[in-house]
Amino acid sequence: MNSQNDVWSLPALSDLSDKEKGAFYDELASDSEGSNFFSSKNPRCWESSDWKVGIIRADGTIVSAYGQPSIDADDCNTHVLKPGSRVDLVLDKVYFYQLPCKNFTAQLLIESTHKFDNHSDCNVGYCLTAKGTERSALEFLGDICFKSLKVDTHLSLKVATNLLADRSAEKIVSFFSNAPIKQGLKLSSLYDPAFSLILSYMNAATIALLEKNKNKMISKIQLSLNTTPGAASIALLQASYVLLQNWQYPDSTFSWNGFKWSSDASQLLKSSVPCQENYYIMRIKSHEDG
Repeated sequence: MNSQNDVWSLPALSDLSDKEKGAFYDELASDSEGSNFFSSKNPRCWESSDWKVGIIRADGTIVSAYGQPSIDADDCNTHVLKPGSRVDLVLDKVYFYQLPCKNFTAQLLIESTHKFDNHSDCNVGYCLTAKGTERSALEFLGDICFKSLKVDTHLSLKVATNLLADRSAEKIVSFFSNAPIKQGLKLSSLYDPAFSLILSYMNAATIALLEKNKNKMISKIQLSLNTTPGAASIALLQASYVLLQNWQYPDSTFSWNGFKWSSDASQLLKSSVPCQENYYIMRIKSHEDG
């Protein structure tokens, strides 16, 4: 794919120079509703490119997803997936502690690779847009992104979050409400060119959105989950994953100790209080489980 038409070649906010970031923030501050701008917030919260990946255990505690995660018999819903498995990718929660605006429209773009029986591997995409406010979750709540996604020895996963603050782009935003885009893609064993077509339209519309001065890719993550992980790679399990945008702890001192998922409050906690980072909860489950 030509880089000009590849949304993943676009820079995230953390990739920009201080001058470019300043110009973007000036655009937001010039809005007629300037009070919506972040003002005294710490931009590291959403600019950080230091994403941590953990797995939620049965008791809510979090362990690192790298290498051989510390999972025991009590974690009955967590097990290793074999090459050739078919999985569903479920988006359980998207929480923004802070973004540059107090009230915003966010676009979440997800891309993976599906292995067809009669065709070379094909990239497939999924997208959601929703309005949100700081320190709250977007209304995704268990949306299935991909159904019956077939993986080989690994599952590639790309996730981008775009801030959409330009009101002139509302017609493009409405494109993402179309049924094939909004609903989880049901993938088949046999190749269907519609999957590539949907992805091409999705990328083109996203690039058009991001050409607007007040719209910006805030963050992007590219992961590879492996059926036979080494010490430095992420394990592919049937499990719930936490993708945490770390900004408070230096990499050498970060630990999942003290983090816990509260199923009652549907919230990630740190030392028993709500987490002060942006995060996603994504679940991988065997498709045969329904």
